[in-house]
Amino acid sequence: MRLSRLMALPFLVSFTLIGCASTAPVRYGMNFQPLRPAPIPYHMVIDPFTDVRPDAERTQPKCSLGNDCSTSDRDFKPGVSTQIAEVLAKHLVKAGLIKSAVIREVDDSVDQDPGAMRVLAQEGVDIVMTAQLAHFTGFQSGTNPAGMMFGALGVLTEAIANKKSVKGQVEYRDLRIIDIKQQRVLWTGNIGHQFERQEVFYNGHVAYALEALKDANGKVAIKLNELL
Repeated sequence: MRLSRLMALPFLVSFTLIGCASTAPVRYGMNFQPLRPAPIPYHMVIDPFTDVRPDAERTQPKCSLGNDCSTSDRDFKPGVSTQIAEVLAKHLVKAGLIKSAVIREVDDSVDQDPGAMRVLAQEGVDIVMTAQLAHFTGFQSGTNPAGMMFGALGVLTEAIANKKSVKGQVEYRDLRIIDIKQQRVLWTGNIGHQFERQEVFYNGHVAYALEALKDANGKVAIKLNELL
């Protein structure tokens, strides 16, 4: 059994190196420690993010063996920007910050409309968050075609001999956190996370976009915790 597992390793690694992934939802593990011992009994509404990503981040060609791989919307189920807002909502609740958070369309100028804020307050909304999704991308460099000539073992050997670049970037631009009941903007600004490093074994280009997303959402959670 042990030998068969070792023999299977190069094949598993080769698929990882290719980085190919079927269409999947935008999500990641949320097994982190809560930021608070108990959540504040607030109800948050997150407006579906306005998608202002560069076209290249949404329309990259399909990944193929031996080529560099960058994420595109073809890697994920439809409604990427809305899915990201939903993941952030879940993250903030899992982080123990607030009691609940839902995705719901609100007017972009809600913070300048006292009447609209009163209506939201009457509906039990405490906090509204709006933002533009400026970046959501993952990248891994391709394998050397020369190594591919020797099959899965060649791909494995080439990967170990030559580390490859991986990157991830997520940015929320013009993020606003609005206190509905006090009718004031608590904070506005940009929050994001990006990295670039060398690796031997790839997790896949999709995994690096999700890694950056998790870290960016962690920064949003820290900011919200400071404000509340």
